[in-house]
Amino acid sequence: NKSNKNSRSFNGLCAVFIVPQGREHEWIFNSEQGQNQIANQINYQRLILIKLKSGQKYENLDFVKKELSPIVLELASEQGRKIHESNQQSIPFLTTSDGIGKLRTIFKAEPQIGKSTLIVEEIERELEEDGTNKRAQFRRLIFLENPNLVQ
Repeated sequence: NKSNKNSRSFNGLCAVFIVPQGREHEWIFNSEQGQNQIANQINYQRLILIKLKSGQKYENLDFVKKELSPIVLELASEQGRKIHESNQQSIPFLTTSDGIGKLRTIFKAEPQIGKSTLIVEEIERELEEDGTNKRAQFRRLIFLENPNLVQ
């Protein structure tokens, strides 16, 4: 029903959501249903989801924002660009409460004939446990030819 969609109240025209490093394989960030759930919670007319490239170093959200802002403007709607350019509203960059995360590749096995490329990554995240935030490190094994298979 178009009238219901048009009468919906949004938080704004366009927003960017940065998927934290090391969490890009999680259902909520990797499936259409999960991404729709994020879009509905954030409630902007256009939501740009960005997955940070593995193997790159990102200092913090401000660093990512500065690097991606010109590209984001190209992806924003025409109306969103006009509002941004007139300094009436900026395009917000959002992420989870634990920030953009930290990820480093500690091992990469080059592919051999008939075998998959293997990567071992170390992920640092902030987890809430017993009401306090704690830093935790995880390692995961990724098969590049099947990125949905993570151990």
